[in-house]
Amino acid sequence: MKTCAKLFLAFAMAIGFSNAYSQASGTATASMSVLTAISVTKTQDLVFTSASAGAASETIAVGAGNSAGFDITAEPGTLVNYTVTGLDSANKIGISHNANCTGDPIDPTIDCILISGFDTTNSGSQTTDGLTGNATVSVGATREVLNASQVAGAYTGTFDLTVTY
Repeated sequence: MKTCAKLFLAFAMAIGFSNAYSQASGTATASMSVLTAISVTKTQDLVFTSASAGAASETIAVGAGNSAGFDITAEPGTLVNYTVTGLDSANKIGISHNANCTGDPIDPTIDCILISGFDTTNSGSQTTDGLTGNATVSVGATREVLNASQVAGAYTGTFDLTVTY
């Protein structure tokens, strides 16, 4: 009887162990979407009014008629972020009539006028139109006080609007 029980137990263990090695697997899919490339087009420059030497500062508000304007095209219905770039470490640009604005921070001289306080539509982000992917951004800033000996002439400088997803 003991021999039969041992054989039965060995047989049961063999069957049990064979089931312990069964396997199962599952499959997953890897996927992603490539977003539409972002395009940025300037529609209007930031234009300050004419002023004489020693004039007080002038601020152009976001959305004002003489604020800078940009059209953005990106993935429809997607959040885009934008910042004004091309500024010095003090977040300013210099505009000049003879390309003489240098340094970091820019050294204001009688040939250089500082522009600061850049601000954008919706504080730097918005969702593009759900059908077209279009968005419009306005940029305002402040022209700082003019030097009492500011040289007369037309002053220009540049800044960029950088847009990301």
